[in-house]
Amino acid sequence: WKARILLDSWQEAALIVLDWGEVPMQVYSIWNAQLVDKSRQVMGPRLEVFLKGAMHSEVGLKLRGPPGIAPRLLCVSKASPPPPSPLPPPPPRPPSPPPTPLPPSPPPPPPPPP
Repeated sequence: WKARILLDSWQEAALIVLDWGEVPMQVYSIWNAQLVDKSRQVMGPRLEVFLKGAMHSEVGLKLRGPPGIAPRLLCVSKASPPPPSPLPPPPPRPPSPPPTPLPPSPPPPPPPPP
């Protein structure tokens, strides 16, 4: 049978644990997630997966076992990275040179002869 786990928010590499209690389940296909331990057989009452890929809204599973039994879910988000260090202040600006004085105005032209 096929199941979907709908998610309100997505965080890549977050851990999802599906626990069916005593009910044996076999997962033979999974999408938008990756098994935590690929060497383990995907059979048993407990399955641990990491969310993978870009933003999705669901994890899908194809299962063998009694249908219609919803597992208990445990979601653990990955630790957030520390905030970035504050940027150092910019270096001081060199002082501006003093303004250049304007050249003197030329003398007025002589008056015209009478």
